[in-house]
Amino acid sequence: GGVLGSEAIDAAAAEASPAAAWAALRAFLETHCTVERNFAPTEAAARAALAADPSSSLRLPQWLTRRFTRGRGGGDGGAGGDGGAAAGGMARRGANPTALLAIYAQHGRLEEAARLAIAELRAHARGADAVTRTRFAAAWFPTPLLMHVRDLVSRVPALDGLRAELDHELDEHRRRAEADSAKLAGFAASR
Repeated sequence: GGVLGSEAIDAAAAEASPAAAWAALRAFLETHCTVERNFAPTEAAARAALAADPSSSLRLPQWLTRRFTRGRGGGDGGAGGDGGAAAGGMARRGANPTALLAIYAQHGRLEEAARLAIAELRAHARGADAVTRTRFAAAWFPTPLLMHVRDLVSRVPALDGLRAELDHELDEHRRRAEADSAKLAGFAASR
């Protein structure tokens, strides 16, 4: 055996059911994945799970993806419903949807990547009014990553519908940002 007793680990893994393995991972992450660790264990778990199944048949469980997306639109336990989390775009305390988007893109999970990007853009659009959005000066979105996902999705004809949705949401986001900037400039000029 190795330093960590790899033979015992291998034997336990062979006997464990997928449900038991996910439950053990969840318990571990809930105990050890903290702000101090910058939620890195959650990101490592998602990367490892998707890397272990190159066939793309494995779907990450909802409890794991929620660790990346909590606070979206106030309904996932982090925003309190005030629109503040949505106003920050994809940068919010205790969540990292950008990491999940990058993981999906890296592992060719283009449908999941497109759906995540669309959900984040829509949550931002409906989660706050222009005044709240501009109060944060700028909502952060990983625009190069979003465009990369759009480009990857456009190469898969079966995902044309999602590509069109993503294009629409990206265009709406750009228009909204321009309008919010004009409002902010108008407020500043009137003072």
